[in-house]
Amino acid sequence: MTDYEMISTFTEFWNLVWVIFAAYVSITFAFLVVGYLISKKLASRMVGLVVGLYTLVALWCMVGINRFVTNAINLANEIKRVVEAGDSSLNWSVIVNQPDLVPTIVPILVMTVVVAGYVAAVVFFFHQRKFRI
Repeated sequence: MTDYEMISTFTEFWNLVWVIFAAYVSITFAFLVVGYLISKKLASRMVGLVVGLYTLVALWCMVGINRFVTNAINLANEIKRVVEAGDSSLNWSVIVNQPDLVPTIVPILVMTVVVAGYVAAVVFFFHQRKFRI
């Protein structure tokens, strides 16, 4: 790959992460609104449907985010390897100058935030269903 292709692909991976994350935040917000406004009024089957649908979409988002974060980290490692081999002029990039711990921590942090958001939304939904007057 050329330097341009590597940087462009790296940027595209992170853009896809943000697009999927925005979709995840939107669907989570909609789920929270449903939980706040009508969770108490829903029949058990409808609760199962709403929570099931939210879980399905949230899992799709989690898998997509994880896949593209992993791809971006793997590409960052490849860019770093190519620069260290002297086959690239991308030594100016932040990707190359990041600490070695970053590729390990970033996917864990991203998935922790996404999973914690999912769990909190489901807990909120059932809390509103049980305690809302």
